[in-house]
Amino acid sequence: AGLAEVMLSVFAVHCNMEAKDFFEDNQWIQIVIAAIMLLAGVFFVYKAYVKSTSKPPKMKSKYLTGFLLGLVNPPVIIYWLLVINLINSRFDSLEITSSTTILIVFLVGVYLGKVLTLWGYAKMGKRLSDKMKQTQIKMNYIIGIGLVVIGCFQLGKLFVA
Repeated sequence: AGLAEVMLSVFAVHCNMEAKDFFEDNQWIQIVIAAIMLLAGVFFVYKAYVKSTSKPPKMKSKYLTGFLLGLVNPPVIIYWLLVINLINSRFDSLEITSSTTILIVFLVGVYLGKVLTLWGYAKMGKRLSDKMKQTQIKMNYIIGIGLVVIGCFQLGKLFVA
């Protein structure tokens, strides 16, 4: 997931202004992203329901799953575009043509930030799961409902505003 995050941040640095204008000019993309969030929310709620009623699945590669989930994450692209715009408005311009040292420091920071965040999530999840047996099922419901609410809010913002 950390490598996928670095790849998305490189894309955001490279295509900062073009992608920002593209997202603003094509409202359908924002609708698709909101719909994806809604579907992901429904998926998490469904997954929690299925997990509470079935036996555990076979183990898959967590690294490959993390990489693919990190790579196919449209809200992260928008997040990085906003971050790059914020960096460019507050500091010196961060572009693909910036010095190699600045780009390396930025990308190492992106990677470490993602890996440390996921590590922290894993540690907290382990601590919670040790205390409560049904934590993962409850967390899937909470994440699913949260994504549905965010998706509805995004769609409402697009159509009401």
